[in-house]
Amino acid sequence: MKPSLLNVLALLTLTLLLVDPASSLWPFRRKKPAETVKHVLDDCGILFSRKYLSKFNEQGYDDPRILRKLKKLDLEINFSMKEKEIEKFLKSVARLVPEVKKTKEKKKKVDKLLERRNELTFGRLIVEGAPANYQYIKASFGGDLPLRSYEIQFSDNDYGCSKSTSAEGRILVVLRGKCTYLEKAKAAESSGAAVLIVINEDNGDLFQLPAGRGDDAEDSASMPTISVVLVQHNAMAALKEIENFDPFARAMLIPQDCNDDGCMTVHPTDFDIMSQFDSSGGKMFVSGAEGGELVAEFLSSSFGITIPDEAQLTLANPIDACSDLTDGEFLKEQAVLVRRGGCQFYEKVRRLQTTGARMVVMVDNEVPSVLDRIGATTEQLNDLYLPVLMITNEIGGSIERVVRDKEEEGVSASMSILKSRQVGVLWEELRNFLSSCMGESKGEGEGEEEGENAEDCRRDYERIARTAKETERWQGLSSYMEKWGTGEEEEKDEEKKVETENYDGDEL
Repeated sequence: MKPSLLNVLALLTLTLLLVDPASSLWPFRRKKPAETVKHVLDDCGILFSRKYLSKFNEQGYDDPRILRKLKKLDLEINFSMKEKEIEKFLKSVARLVPEVKKTKEKKKKVDKLLERRNELTFGRLIVEGAPANYQYIKASFGGDLPLRSYEIQFSDNDYGCSKSTSAEGRILVVLRGKCTYLEKAKAAESSGAAVLIVINEDNGDLFQLPAGRGDDAEDSASMPTISVVLVQHNAMAALKEIENFDPFARAMLIPQDCNDDGCMTVHPTDFDIMSQFDSSGGKMFVSGAEGGELVAEFLSSSFGITIPDEAQLTLANPIDACSDLTDGEFLKEQAVLVRRGGCQFYEKVRRLQTTGARMVVMVDNEVPSVLDRIGATTEQLNDLYLPVLMITNEIGGSIERVVRDKEEEGVSASMSILKSRQVGVLWEELRNFLSSCMGESKGEGEGEEEGENAEDCRRDYERIARTAKETERWQGLSSYMEKWGTGEEEEKDEEKKVETENYDGDEL
């Protein structure tokens, strides 16, 4: 039986309804402005609406006027839309959501870099004296991020759904949930907060927080002007401990301009503050040694709360902190010296955190030591907050003896800390040099290229040596350079490879 013309038309009509009701062939295509987000999604097709409606609801898009603010990148990142879907969606938004008429403002002279900074939505939260930083995404509403730092304050009510006390002129931290983002922002603004940080739940992906309503001329006066960002969940534990240990520490949100090659800071004021806040490396001075104090360069972990300027230094017992600590009650608010190896690094820090320790000083287990920064997995970052200062095996042994002698006398060794970004930069130069030049010859190879590489290594050696002498870096550098080109490095590399294959201790 052949299908009738009426059946064919009905089939075509059903196809248009399911796939593309926005087609000009569809006679019942919506002509009135959309009253709900669902109206816009339905205009793209019933299958399209079923696919994305729940995602829009989860992220708080309950007013079609807010859809006007969405850009192609927002749809790709927040909703994983494909290019053709984005094109279809934006056409429906343009047709069904009236464009907001904005009043003309007089042109003002604007700092171009500041203007670019205010356009950026991604960035990092940094804290003065803390080695860690945390990713954020700026909300789709609210004001520009201030070009200055503030103290941190957690809300009296965890979710920030009502006014908080003691938040005046501070960065207010609240948890995601319980009320809308707009309600959180209004409560924070009424509290006098300078910036609102919303901590994301679990380890979920960051996204641009919507206001959950339109923003036209009629309601713009009621919209909050406070800066609002969503910060990754693993910042939670660290920020809580910073508030406890160092309540006057200042923090700042630094916008980042990112592309396939990486991210960069755009404004000079941000550069200056990042430099002032940097604690990626430095020097520690331990008193009590014969003839004066011991000086050790350190690299800090890529995580952790603020590093204090002064502390009392105590030995862990056992020294590797791989089993239950004896006299753990005496480690509270102390800098605790431990040795690397014997168990997972994560285990050491977690065990020390239970004692209330303030900081970890870790002695490297390699001889000679070439310091590197230690990190942790995303899951581990949710639990770790103690900063770790890694020092070389050479100086670490001397410090351990001084601390042990002091403890036998019934007193603690004291230490002071000078944070310096330059120390970290110089250690990185040394690591790069050893990586590229340890296997080079002295220019007596067969090819011209081999000799040129060796000459480059000599120049690098002379440059690094000028800044490394009288430091632990010189010990690490000279011990390799004495054998440079003799072939002994290859034997050392093979021995180290075997040791690494058989090593079942620290993961880092």
